[in-house]
Amino acid sequence: MEDTKVILEYAQLFLGTFGLTLSVSYLIWCRVRITVVRQELFEVRDRLWDEARDIGALNDPAYLYARDRLNDAIVLAYRLSLPALIAAMIRQSESPRTEVPKSDNQALQAAIEGAQRMAARHIARSVVIYRPFTGVLVLLTVGTMGIVVERIYWLLSQPFGSGGNHGRLAHA
Repeated sequence: MEDTKVILEYAQLFLGTFGLTLSVSYLIWCRVRITVVRQELFEVRDRLWDEARDIGALNDPAYLYARDRLNDAIVLAYRLSLPALIAAMIRQSESPRTEVPKSDNQALQAAIEGAQRMAARHIARSVVIYRPFTGVLVLLTVGTMGIVVERIYWLLSQPFGSGGNHGRLAHA
């Protein structure tokens, strides 16, 4: 009887310590995940800036628009989640269409589209794979990742609202 009591106490101690370790690890992981996706988005934005500078198109409206969308995603990285992205996509699809600037310079337009696709991949990975619960579900259905990337790419190419207020994602 005494041995059983000691074993139960050690089991409780082990489970409590394990639970505390998981909780602290998860809190740290949440911060790391946000830092990683923000850094990846900074790198995408910086690469786009380098390409626009090399082309001499830093004042091109399409470049400025794309840069603002990337800045919005960087600022809102802490709010990026699957439900927030779904809500933003629904709101965006229901909103009146506004014209998204396209560059007359084909090299710049290709660089913008490449940057938006890369940013969409980073966001999708952060939202879908790096989150423990959705990551497990999506890994079970790997084909979903391509759809998620394409929808985020579409969202990044849409107007987010008036500049500076971080538009639809902020209200999701």
